[in-house]
Amino acid sequence: ALNQSKGLGKMHSLMLRCCRLIGSANFLTRLAQSTPVAVSNSNYNKRLLTYASGVAMTTDRYGGVMLDLSAVNEGTDEDLVMEHIRDAVSNSLTVAPAAWVRVPLHLSSLTTHLAVDGFRYHHAEGYYATLVKWLRPGRPSKVPRFGTHQLGVAGLLIDDESLLCVREHRLPPKQGAQTKKPHQSPWKLPGGVADLGEEIGDAAVREVAEETGIAARFESVLAFRHHHWHPMAFNRSDFYVLCRLSLDGQRRGELKPCPDEISKVDWLTVSQLDALPTEEVAPILRASLPLIRLGLRNGFKTVDMQRFALHSLYTAKRVSLYHRPLLGEVE
Repeated sequence: ALNQSKGLGKMHSLMLRCCRLIGSANFLTRLAQSTPVAVSNSNYNKRLLTYASGVAMTTDRYGGVMLDLSAVNEGTDEDLVMEHIRDAVSNSLTVAPAAWVRVPLHLSSLTTHLAVDGFRYHHAEGYYATLVKWLRPGRPSKVPRFGTHQLGVAGLLIDDESLLCVREHRLPPKQGAQTKKPHQSPWKLPGGVADLGEEIGDAAVREVAEETGIAARFESVLAFRHHHWHPMAFNRSDFYVLCRLSLDGQRRGELKPCPDEISKVDWLTVSQLDALPTEEVAPILRASLPLIRLGLRNGFKTVDMQRFALHSLYTAKRVSLYHRPLLGEVE
C-alpha cells in the first residue's frame, strides 16, 4: 500500500507539473490517453509526455512546445498523429510562444497537413525536417533563422619566413569573362569548411594535412573575414578564420597535394607573394601580408588572438574564447 501511495504521489506530481506548463484545465483528461515518461535533467529541454501515437512532447528553454515524431511508426494513421499534434499545440497556446515539429523522412507526407495548420519549414538536415509555428498572432515572431553563417578556416603555416601556399585545380570561367577557358586559380592558404562541432584550430590543422600532407599544430587566430551572400555557402553569410599554425615536428616533410583539390603546393615568402600580379594571389592572403610581415618582425603575440577556455552558459562543456593577450602577458 505504501509503494502504491508513493507511485500515485509521483504521478500526481507529474500531472500537476504538466498542468502548470501546458496551462490547460482539460489537459489532465487528455493525459489519461497518453503515456507519461520521466522528466529530463536538462534545464532547457524538459520531456513531458509521449502520446499513444508516438508523438513525444518537450518544452524548450523559452517555454515553446517541441514535438518529435521520431518514434511514430511508418503507417501510423496520419489523422491520429495530427490530432495529437493539434492537441498539444492548442493546450500550449496560453504559455508557449512557438510550436516545433520534428518530422522524420518516412513521415514527410505529414508536412502538407502541418502547412495547412500554419507550420512553416525552419530547417532540414539528413533524415529530418523541422517545422515551426509562431503562436502569438499580432506580435512579431522571435524565432531565429537557422544556419545564417558558414564557418571556414585557412591555415597560415610559416617556416623559416616562408608560407605554405596552394593552388586549386583550374576554376570555371569567371562570370562575364570574354573567354570560356578555365582560369588559373590564385595562390591561397590551404583551408576549407569546419565540420559541425569542430574547433577552429583543429579544422585548420586537418585541412592543411588533407591538402598538403604537412602535419601542423594550432597556435592562434590571426584575423577573420566576414562575407555576406556567399555563393559557395548557399547565399548565407560566411566567416573565414585565418589560423596561425606551426610545424608539428622539426622538418617540413614531403609536400603531397590532394589530387582531388590541389594542383600545386609550395613554400613562398612574403616578398615573393608581394611581387606577384594581383590576380595571382587570393584577396584575403594579399590583404593579410602586412599583418604577417609585422608578426615576423615583432613577434606574432603582438598581432594575433590566442585561445582561452571558459565555461558555457548553456551546457556543461568548456568553449573557446579568442582575444589578444592582456597587457603584460606579451613576451
